[in-house]
Amino acid sequence: MAPQDYARQYRSLPTIIWSCLITIFLCTWVSLHPNVPEPINTSSLGRCKKAKTHFLRVMSSRLAPFLVAFLAPEWVLAFSLRQLFSARYLAKQHGLALNQAFFIVMGGFHRFERRAEIAETHETLPTTNEAPIKVNSTQNQSLAFKDDEFPCHPLDRFDVIYLLNAGKLQMPRPNELEDRSKNDWVAKSLVLIQTTWFIGQCIGRKAQGLILTELEVITIAYSLVNVAIYIVWWEKPYQVMEPVRVYDELPALNEQQQKCRKNAENTSKLFKAFCYVLGAQDRFTDFRTLKRIPTFDAGGLDNESAHSESIMALIVTGVIFGSIHFLAWASSFPTSTERLLWHMSTIILVAVPLFPISFLILLAVIARLLNLPYEFAVAGSSLLPLAYIVGRITTITLAFTTLRCLPVEAYRDVGWSDFLPHI
Repeated sequence: MAPQDYARQYRSLPTIIWSCLITIFLCTWVSLHPNVPEPINTSSLGRCKKAKTHFLRVMSSRLAPFLVAFLAPEWVLAFSLRQLFSARYLAKQHGLALNQAFFIVMGGFHRFERRAEIAETHETLPTTNEAPIKVNSTQNQSLAFKDDEFPCHPLDRFDVIYLLNAGKLQMPRPNELEDRSKNDWVAKSLVLIQTTWFIGQCIGRKAQGLILTELEVITIAYSLVNVAIYIVWWEKPYQVMEPVRVYDELPALNEQQQKCRKNAENTSKLFKAFCYVLGAQDRFTDFRTLKRIPTFDAGGLDNESAHSESIMALIVTGVIFGSIHFLAWASSFPTSTERLLWHMSTIILVAVPLFPISFLILLAVIARLLNLPYEFAVAGSSLLPLAYIVGRITTITLAFTTLRCLPVEAYRDVGWSDFLPHI
């Protein structure tokens, strides 16, 4: 080894692994802003059981999004953009603040019923096609459960806006929503410091011609995508565990709500899965039949331009995320097989988001030429997410298996003194 090499600092393999894993975990966990979970009555529980129930609710509301964000972070970014489009449209149409609109689309209002009849004044809202759902008319609340009440279903944006216009519902003020979404500023600061330091290290390594490991490359991809998710959800209330309780009567289903119910009842599970991949699952959500808002419900998009924007967001974010893996294209791999697998997986990660529509059209043409049912095209298109999942798992696996045989340059740390002017 040359004498000048002794002056360089070296890093250990555990340091590389720990730095990457802690960055991925912190970025992914803090960036997620889950929808409001199902309300649960804990009034009869002791202090320990109540704390345990609260912990399990937090974990259940965040675990599924975390796993999805780990396997397909760009899909979660596209979902966050769809929810932002929905909230912006709602805010613009009804004169709401953006965090108020987010609170509506994330399931912030939940209808409750009382078990016993209470002598109160009932008001009948005007309806069109069916009788209203009658519930005692009281001021909406968000207090502890009472023994004589139970949760029914979350309210969608149509019901919330109807009740607001009817003067039956009071929207929380923007500053009240900020108070509800108490975030852990310590965790956010740690994430900011860790992410900035990690990306700075990677930039420094590239500037000095040092090798980036495959694990560091996928960590860069996770970091950038999760920072984007956090920015998109900047105005979305964070970690809201209890919805506002609504006891007022609801109107009849409007035309769009009836369409959602019809879609939910008459659409095959296969086609629903296909729409879920494309981010069109909101059209199958019938809120009045659910106990809580779905984990990845964006609140619905009411215009075609918003649908086009959401699909374009899915394509663009997928291509950008996959393209970051090209940073390791010319890296040193232990075997030629691992190099080939990385190259193929990187191409898949870029191609799958880029050509889904073209692939579906091709399958539809084949189905027509061969006189096959349209389900053939839908079933064939399921190969795309399957190929993508294989590509993701392959890159994650290779990121760890290639650590067994890293070149010496991979262990060299950044010489920050080289960037400083000196004589």
